[in-house]
Amino acid sequence: MVKSKAYFLLIPISLWLIALPAGAQMDSLLNQNGGTPDKGRLIPDIGIQLGTWKTETTDELERLRRFTTPDQLPQGVTAADLSARRRFLEQTQLAISRHLLVLEDVKESKAALEASMASAADWKGFPESPPYSVLMVDELVNLKESLEEKRASNRSSVDVFKTTLAGLLSESKAAEEAVSTALAEYETGGKTEAALWKLEAERARQRSLFIRASALQHGVSHLEDVIRANEIDLGLLSKKIVEARKDMAFSDADLAKIKAASADRQSGIREEMAEIRERLLKAEDEKVEAATALGELKDSQDPDPGALSLAELNLETAITWTEALQHISDSLESFGQIESFVPEAYELRFALLGSEKTDDRAAALKSLAALNQRLNAWEIVAKNELSSVAADINKEQSRASLLPADDPKLVPLNRQRAILWEKQAVIQRAY
Repeated sequence: MVKSKAYFLLIPISLWLIALPAGAQMDSLLNQNGGTPDKGRLIPDIGIQLGTWKTETTDELERLRRFTTPDQLPQGVTAADLSARRRFLEQTQLAISRHLLVLEDVKESKAALEASMASAADWKGFPESPPYSVLMVDELVNLKESLEEKRASNRSSVDVFKTTLAGLLSESKAAEEAVSTALAEYETGGKTEAALWKLEAERARQRSLFIRASALQHGVSHLEDVIRANEIDLGLLSKKIVEARKDMAFSDADLAKIKAASADRQSGIREEMAEIRERLLKAEDEKVEAATALGELKDSQDPDPGALSLAELNLETAITWTEALQHISDSLESFGQIESFVPEAYELRFALLGSEKTDDRAAALKSLAALNQRLNAWEIVAKNELSSVAADINKEQSRASLLPADDPKLVPLNRQRAILWEKQAVIQRAY
């Protein structure tokens, strides 16, 4: 019989969770339970408690390994019960490891929030004297847009976490009730080994659910601190942009710097395209070889079905490789065209900001609008291509997941995914 007092949590889940950050969901759970916890009861530090539970679950798993045959189990306990018990303990250990990482995230986000608050309070203006380069303003604007995207992503993650947390809280409440029922059965049923096993199993499940809920709760707290820091940083960036635009200049040196940087990037793209063309030639040769091998196999007498299936997959992989490389080559060419818009756009901005003639400024603005329209169209195409290649990757992952680890077909399937990931990365760059 396995005896472990580790499973008897002395503090109810509702009391533990009320002590965690962002307690609105916890208050709701307490209301459903019909009351509030005794604030005088000591709640251990969650990090220390996680360390204790990690040790306890390790010891418990070691004890369970002693049951090597069903007849060693307590009467009334099945092999399925043992498997379920082990599964919850293993899940608990994984949950503990993840939770400890989240606690580190919480510390980092709190420190980052304090740093953002200090930076915002300390900023009294740019150390440089005006006028300020348009390139500096562009950098500030780009930082602001990037940070706005991160804030939106973090807010979306918080919504997802809270939805998941609500489900875990509901499961935790049900688990707490199951523990109470199992405890009553143990106390009134003669304290049998089977009843104790069931009670400890319910405790294991309850603890696993609590740790997952606690990790999510701390994750929400972490993200909310990150969002608050985002908002402070955005406020400071907005203030800097407004201040810099009051006295902004676009010099010949700025324009020359933009053109030189763009020329370097276009040179790099041309080198990438040359490398892709070499790989494309090899892929074409491989496609021919795979088609020949498949044809010979089909023409042979009584071909092996496994070998035939593998040969067909090798040809499919070679075709995928060829088509993907061709698409990458085309994408890099498009990427080069988009890159050429950079100096063109800055030249138009140079004319827009530097000319005092109304007609010249209107013409520059019209050309910028037309350029923007072309980029918007390209953005839609790239977004659609990203969706398409993501679907292809998912399809290949599904195919691979159905095969055992020693299946030779995994090799070509993994190659297909690798080239599709490369294709996805190039499209993402253009996007």
